[in-house]
Amino acid sequence: MRRAQAQPGPPRGKKRERRATPDGLQSQVAKYYNQRVRHRSFLPGDLVLRKVTLSTKEPNAGKLGPTWEGPYKVIKVSRPGTYWLEDLEGKALSHPWNAEHLKKYYQ
Repeated sequence: MRRAQAQPGPPRGKKRERRATPDGLQSQVAKYYNQRVRHRSFLPGDLVLRKVTLSTKEPNAGKLGPTWEGPYKVIKVSRPGTYWLEDLEGKALSHPWNAEHLKKYYQ
């Protein structure tokens, strides 16, 4: 019985050549992504919910615990997408939060 010979691949240690993409493909992919991305921006005074992360999650909450907590009030915009928050009692949070982890709170 003969063993199947392995096809020779690129030599080890050498990088594979990257294939060139067609000129219009990258712009088409960027356009498709930009149409579907959800841009979030908040103004000072807006009420937002904050995503519960592992560091802020209660240890006994389990799988069915809440995924959002709050509401919090936006007090300052450091730069676009970065927000300082305070709870409704006026206590400011220790660090800023990214807009990716916030969503608008509707009363």
